[in-house]
Amino acid sequence: MLVTDGPGYRIIVGEDQLDLLRFDRALDEARRCATVDGEVAALETALGLYRGRVLPDSRSPVLTSAAAALEDRYLGARERLLELRLEQGRAHDAVTELLPLVAEHPLRESLSALLMVALYRVGRQADALRVYHDLRNLLAEQLGIDPSSAVNYRYQQILRNEPGLDRSPAAAHGPAAAQPPTPPPRSLPHDLPDFTGREAELARLLAQASAPDGGAAHPAVRIVTVDGMAGSGKTTLAVHAAHRLADRYPDGQVFLDLRGFSPHGPPLAPHEALGTLLRALGVPGDRLPDDLSDREGLWRGMTADRRMLLLFDNAAASDQVRPLIPAGPDCLVLVTSRPSLAQLDGATALPLAPPPAADGLALLGRVLGHRRVAAEQEAAAELVSLCGRLPLALRVVASRLTNRPQWSLAYLAGRLRDDATRLDELTVEHRSVRTALELSYAAMPAGHQELFGLLGATPARTSTGPPPPRSPGSPRRRPRPGWRTCSTRGSSTSAPPAATPSTPWSAPSPGTPPRTGPRPPARRAAGCSTTT
Repeated sequence: MLVTDGPGYRIIVGEDQLDLLRFDRALDEARRCATVDGEVAALETALGLYRGRVLPDSRSPVLTSAAAALEDRYLGARERLLELRLEQGRAHDAVTELLPLVAEHPLRESLSALLMVALYRVGRQADALRVYHDLRNLLAEQLGIDPSSAVNYRYQQILRNEPGLDRSPAAAHGPAAAQPPTPPPRSLPHDLPDFTGREAELARLLAQASAPDGGAAHPAVRIVTVDGMAGSGKTTLAVHAAHRLADRYPDGQVFLDLRGFSPHGPPLAPHEALGTLLRALGVPGDRLPDDLSDREGLWRGMTADRRMLLLFDNAAASDQVRPLIPAGPDCLVLVTSRPSLAQLDGATALPLAPPPAADGLALLGRVLGHRRVAAEQEAAAELVSLCGRLPLALRVVASRLTNRPQWSLAYLAGRLRDDATRLDELTVEHRSVRTALELSYAAMPAGHQELFGLLGATPARTSTGPPPPRSPGSPRRRPRPGWRTCSTRGSSTSAPPAATPSTPWSAPSPGTPPRTGPRPPARRAAGCSTTT
C-alpha cells in the first residue's frame, strides 16, 4: 500500500513482502542458532535473497550511503558463511567462492585472511603465502599501510604450520587429535676422545658463548665464528665446544655442513639449508614454502621461543649464513669458516692459528701412544714441523703410522722431507691435505691465484711484512689487493708457523735448485703461506 506521508510518500508492506526484512530476519535467526549446520542454513537463506548491488546508479548521498551499508552487511554474512564452511571441512568449496570474492574486493583484508586459511587447508601453502604477499604489496602501493595484525597472525600461523589451522571435518566440533611431539633434533657429530690442546681457544669460545648480556634491554642470539686456514682444526674445536654446551640448549643441537669448500659439490644455498633446518624441526617436506623469504620467516617463527644450539660448518661467506640465523634470543650459533666472516653483524670472531708444537706432539702421543713417541722424540718433533703443526696433517700422519706399526717415525719423516711429494704422502682415504689446500686455492680470483703462485716461487718460507720494495726508478704503485686477501680466503693464517726447513705449503728452502716449467695449481697452492 502506498500512502501520503507529509510532503512525500511511504510504502507499507508486510514482513514477508520485502526481501530486506526477510534478509534481516534470517541473519537474526543465524545468530541465535546453536549448531553450525543450523547457522549455515540460515545464512544460505539470507544470502539467497541477494540479487546484486542496491541502487548502483544512485546519485543521492543518502541512498548511496544506505546501499553501501547494506552491501557491507551482505559481505559480512558471506564471510561468516565461508568461516562456517571451513569449520565443516569444506575448504575446497570455500576456495572456489573466495577466489572471485577477493578479486572483487582486493582491499578487504578479512576476505584475504579467509582465503589464506582455505588454501592452506587444501594443501596449497605456497598459494596461501602468495595471497598475503599480494595483499601486503597492494596495501603498501595504494594506501601506504601494512596488513592488519589479524592477517599477520594468520600469516605467521601458516609459516609455522600450526595444527589448529589444519583441522579435519571430524575435529570441527571437538578437540583436535593429539599429535606426537617432534623430538628435539640432536645431530652433532661425535666428539673426539683424543681431543688435544686448544685450551686457550676452547676457554675463549666457551666464555664468548656464555658471556652475560650486560643488562641489554633486548637480548639477542649469540653468534661465534671460528675462522682459520684449511686443516687448522676449526670443526673439531667447534664440535668439542658444542658438546660441552649441549645441555644448556634442550630444544635441540643441530649440525649443518654448508659445503663452503667441499669436493662433493657447490656451497649449500640458503634455500636448501633452510629446508634442512625446517625438516629437522618437524616441518614435512611438502609443507615447506617455495620462496626463500617465506622459509626465513617460518624458520625465525619456529625458533623464536626455543633454546637451540646451531653449528654451521664450513661456511663460504657471510651471505650464506645470514638467512640461517634464528630469531630466538636464547639460541647460540657457532660458525666455522676459512675466510673471516667480517660482514656477519653481531658475531664474535675467534681466529684460529695452527696450534703450538707442544700440542702437536701431545696429539701424536694420544693417537700413537706416548711410549712410541717418547722413543723417537726428535723424529716426532720433525713430523710436527713438517706438518706445519696443522691438525689435519698430523692426524693423517698418525693414521698412517697406526696402520703401519712397522714404520718408525723417522722413516715417515724422511718420506715427508721432499716437498715435491709431501702432499702425496699426506693423504689417507678421504683425508687429503692437498685437496683441502686446492679448494682454498680454487676459491681465489684469478689475480690472487697468480700472486699466490708467485709468492710460492720465492725462496722465503713465510712473509709477515709489507710487499717487497720497488726497484729504483720504477713507478710507485699501490699494493695489490691480493696481498691482503690471501689470508682471508683460508689459504694462510695471521699467525704463521715458525720458520721450518719446509712445511706442507712452504716454498723450497734457500739453495734448493728451482724447478722449471709451470707449477700445477695444487703445487702452487701449497707453495707458500702469506700473512698480513
